Amino acid sequence: MKPMRLLTCVWMSAAVVAASLLPTLLRADDAPVGIDPTAMAPAADAPAPVAPAPVAPVAIAPAVTAPPAMAVAPAGELVQTLSIPASLVGKDEAIRRAVAAAAGSLTWIVVSQQEGEIVLRLNHRGVEATLTCVVKDSLLPIYAEVYKVDKIGTHKSRMAMVPRWLVHLSKAINQQFGR
Repeated sequence: MKPMRLLTCVWMSAAVVAASLLPTLLRADDAPVGIDPTAMAPAADAPAPVAPAPVAPVAIAPAVTAPPAMAVAPAGELVQTLSIPASLVGKDEAIRRAVAAAAGSLTWIVVSQQEGEIVLRLNHRGVEATLTCVVKDSLLPIYAEVYKVDKIGTHKSRMAMVPRWLVHLSKAINQQFGR
């Protein structure tokens, strides 16, 4: 018999035994075996329960607001800074859409988008690159974290950004910006 079938048979046998013993472990009134249900009832001469004392109101602290987006520096090192055309300055959604379209045309995957940033990832030939593009006024700084990953994906070692990937991505972004 194969090990998986043997394990399944053992599990099924245990389930059948447990199901057959369950009715004998509980009484009809669901009291555990060996405990007299009348012993759990309060005595006739026991005092009535007392209502709890009123509690004084407690002041509640004001809610803590979340820090604005990009309050901390993005992960990775700054690898490039692109300028944003004057027609798109202040239009965060349009900038993120252009970066996402450029990334999609080059097989980069959009991991996340939030106000003021877009995170891209590319896994190619054992190299995993994560780029964080941050919208800052008229600039688009790009931060990179790049790792060499072994064949089974368990060990990562840090490496430098692959320059041609960045060149191709920045060309595609500039094309989306209309340059």
